[in-house]
Amino acid sequence: DDHPCSTTTVQKMCKVVQPDIHNPDSLPIILFTDGQRPEYDDTFAIAFNNSWASSFLVQQWVMTQSQIHYGNPLSTVDDAIHHWRHAKPTEPAQCYPVLDD
Repeated sequence: DDHPCSTTTVQKMCKVVQPDIHNPDSLPIILFTDGQRPEYDDTFAIAFNNSWASSFLVQQWVMTQSQIHYGNPLSTVDDAIHHWRHAKPTEPAQCYPVLDD
């Protein structure tokens, strides 16, 4: 695992639960999920709910505008979100280097 975005990091992000999220400012954490792993999804207090946002485009906008975005390095959606965020942080940082505007 010499690459900064190691297999171990990728595997960890595939199993992330809310207590794993570093959140010193107690910001609201909103989970956007495909629902494939409910045992992990259920650890989050706030999950995307179609009653307050009606489309995938809204999800993408919220992820792009958030203060910090935690992405799965295997996700093409998270890769696009990382690029749209420009210089805003995307975690894990070793998998998502800061992009200049």
